[in-house]
Amino acid sequence: MREMLEVRFTEAKAQTLLGENVGTVISGGSVRLVKLPIDDPAWSKVSAAEAEARSRNSALVIYWNITRSYTAAELAQAELIQLIQGCMFEPAGEECGTTYDYSSACQFCGGGRVQTSDLRLDTRTIPHRCDIAFTIAREEVVVSDRTVRLIHDRGFTGALLRPVQSTLQSNGSRSEWKQLTFSSRPVEVAATSRFGVTPFDLTSYGRCPLGHVAGHDILTALSIQRDSWDGADFVRTRQLVGGRSGLIAPWPLILVSQPCYQALKKGAYKGFVPEVVHVV
Repeated sequence: MREMLEVRFTEAKAQTLLGENVGTVISGGSVRLVKLPIDDPAWSKVSAAEAEARSRNSALVIYWNITRSYTAAELAQAELIQLIQGCMFEPAGEECGTTYDYSSACQFCGGGRVQTSDLRLDTRTIPHRCDIAFTIAREEVVVSDRTVRLIHDRGFTGALLRPVQSTLQSNGSRSEWKQLTFSSRPVEVAATSRFGVTPFDLTSYGRCPLGHVAGHDILTALSIQRDSWDGADFVRTRQLVGGRSGLIAPWPLILVSQPCYQALKKGAYKGFVPEVVHVV
């Protein structure tokens, strides 16, 4: 597995920390893009500078992203694969008439709202190049008709597919898309998985004191506890990531079994990037 970290910060800061020869200047010369292996020694300087900035209630990093690339053998040997979703669309379900009960949502992280109606969406905005997509609310995930057929034809377990109502007609007719929810038991994230606001964040910011949200985002490859997996083909983590902000809700990470991943790969299903999950 090759793990790369991309970070962007102002060119002025980059000049001070890394000199002129590391990374690429973008945005008309105002921003430096640096992409290096996550264990590169250069990151120690950025980490120290970010910690110093945070001590002043400021920040150095304006964007970051971690990518992990695997060999075919590594992907084929994994028992579970995380689907890193890449197709987002709007508006969110609530903007289209989907109803939620917030009475039992967590007062700290906002997790735990209950959907009380079918998911209503403007289906024209769903990226049709994708088979798996999500709204800007993040926890509202839909799958294409051919994904639905694959799940049914192959007997993959753990997925509970709910109707999606289209706002295109006044009667809210059902579309070919289905909402992906789960009948499987949520899996527990192992302690070796690390979460934070940035790769240089070592604080507890964003973590729910009641354990609902593990952090703003996951920073490492995901590990889950073996005894929490019920063997289903579609599962999600009990611990959520993100937080409540307007329409955005904390969301679980989505995992599929190796047989399910192979079927998705063979059929060239789109809308996600696969990452190996460590079952410990």
